[in-house]
Amino acid sequence: MITEVPDDPYNLQFQSYYKTNNTIDFIDNALVNQNDLTASIFVDRLSSDGYDLFPNSVSQTAPEFSSYTINPKVNYKLSDNSSIKYSGRILFEEQKTICN
Repeated sequence: MITEVPDDPYNLQFQSYYKTNNTIDFIDNALVNQNDLTASIFVDRLSSDGYDLFPNSVSQTAPEFSSYTINPKVNYKLSDNSSIKYSGRILFEEQKTICN
């Protein structure tokens, strides 16, 4: 977990990964750092076609899926010794289980 806040007033990061079984991961991170207020949001979309180690089995070993993670954070500095922080995480996931 990254806890250090960059000095830049605005920061955007985009990453993407492609792996076997059509596994795709898109990661976006945005940060605003203005005076006593710092806010950021992290968004991740991960999906895969799944895989099947045993083609004669009833279902896939790892099913096809897609998921979204959203993680907002807000930090407001009240004084040198105190601040108010909020952090949340929202996850949506869908799996396709196909039985032959």
